[in-house]
Amino acid sequence: MLRNEQPDPTDYAKAFRLHWMSLKKVMEALRKLIPLTIKSLRMMVESQQVVQRPSRRRLKWQRSEMKRMIRHCHWY
Repeated sequence: MLRNEQPDPTDYAKAFRLHWMSLKKVMEALRKLIPLTIKSLRMMVESQQVVQRPSRRRLKWQRSEMKRMIRHCHWY
């Protein structure tokens, strides 16, 4: 009963650690994603192509995946 009324600091530490882990995961994912998108954009520019549907779909998918991840961990 008492424990429920005032949470002890270890719970806070645990929550913070979980929070930090998810944040780190998202940062890692972003770090992996950003060079990929830059690379694909550079390739598209080099080949001087109109953006083909598959690649546009892939970019859209990457964007939605990123949004989903950000929504998935609740620090956002």
